Amino acid sequence: MIIFVFCIIFVGYNLQRTLNNFESLKEKYGYKVPIANLTNPVYESDEWTGMLLDADITYNDGSHNVVPFDPDKDGKVEIISNSFRSDALMIYTYDGDIYELTNWTRYIIDASVGGGIARRPIIEFFKSLVKEKLLGWYTGGAHYTAIADMNGDGRDDLIVAGDLKKYDIVWYEAPEDITNVSAWKKHVAYKNDSHRTYHIETGDIDGDGGQDIVFATKTDNSFGWVKNMYPEENWDSIIIDAECVRAFYIRAADLDRNGKDEIIVSEDDSQNGGKLHLYTYSGNPLAQESWNDRIIASFPSGHGVSVFETWDFDDDGDIDIVTGNHQGDVYILINPYPENIYREWDKYKVNNYDINSGHDFREIDVGDIDNDGDYDIVVPDEANNMVIWFENPGNGISENWEFHVIDKSDQYLRWCHCAELGDIDSDGDLDILVSAPGSNSTLIYINEMKKNLYFFDRIYKINKILYPIYPD
Repeated sequence: MIIFVFCIIFVGYNLQRTLNNFESLKEKYGYKVPIANLTNPVYESDEWTGMLLDADITYNDGSHNVVPFDPDKDGKVEIISNSFRSDALMIYTYDGDIYELTNWTRYIIDASVGGGIARRPIIEFFKSLVKEKLLGWYTGGAHYTAIADMNGDGRDDLIVAGDLKKYDIVWYEAPEDITNVSAWKKHVAYKNDSHRTYHIETGDIDGDGGQDIVFATKTDNSFGWVKNMYPEENWDSIIIDAECVRAFYIRAADLDRNGKDEIIVSEDDSQNGGKLHLYTYSGNPLAQESWNDRIIASFPSGHGVSVFETWDFDDDGDIDIVTGNHQGDVYILINPYPENIYREWDKYKVNNYDINSGHDFREIDVGDIDNDGDYDIVVPDEANNMVIWFENPGNGISENWEFHVIDKSDQYLRWCHCAELGDIDSDGDLDILVSAPGSNSTLIYINEMKKNLYFFDRIYKINKILYPIYPD
């Protein structure tokens, strides 16, 4: 009897301790914490107007990835968003004044992207069951959205990573009317229960003209690809490498201009120094032994390489790479084509942060933010709850760019995770979309730089007319 009572006390103590741990995690990551009592715009400056698009935790819980795109090709950008704790995929459209949030409409394409708790192995199923149903936490969900025409009908479809869910990768066949949510047809492209599918992108891996899917698992230390076999439902897949430490991000691009996409993967092993890998194949791409690994960038111990974007920075016709990491580093890597692209690429450090800077970059994007004809860089800083852009000095590829804080808030930019560029208001310049899962918020930052430059230019010209001696 005494032993039985002791066991009950022991189990109760450990359960209470577990509950306390989960409550602290919920507080840390903003789980089901709404952004309340905020008026729009949440932020205004001479250069930016920040608006809170969505903070509804029912669907926006863990707002993680947001993409500006025009899937219906009507000339007006829509916003595609996913949230991993609510496992939801959404599209936002607007009609009328973009600054009036009542003109925006949210359409829920799917509120269960990953199809529920993974079933295998059985121990993982029970752990997830306890975590979600007993402790009220989450196990994973919609983690990243890619966009490509998967069925060849001329319309862009949505491909989503269901991180640690029953379905690892699903894709949604776009209807003619994207606001008809019941018309989006869901397909399961890849299923590997309890597998992490952290990041996905698309590309023509096997050279057959169709868009395949590449995926990275982060903490499972592996990555692979899925062959597009539409209209079949069961697609072939392969793990290319299961020993790539913290395989964080993956992309497909034709780096050597041979008409076939290569695979680029970031190995975010900060302890030993991060590496950027370039994988090519000869023979059957669905056979693991067909793949060859080359390291095109390596970083010193203490510095990983997490996120990256492909971009032709030097306008020479081939694809370069810009990278960011959890230590606050931003690098540009210049493609050496037509020389040997399999050697390590020349790299330039955009910023001068050191390892103790406290910055943490979880996404990166490129575009001409200030309308001066060169390419700038935007990053969300997860550690400091802010959005930053680096201004290209305009003197070729160089180091130590000036950086600008767009906005910083411990309330609505908590755990700021994603920042993407796009012309949201159709005025010809680049605005910024931001998601912050700790605040459960999706935000739009309207670029006002061109507007203000035009205003001051008009004032200058009026003064020249009224006062001809107005100095140049």
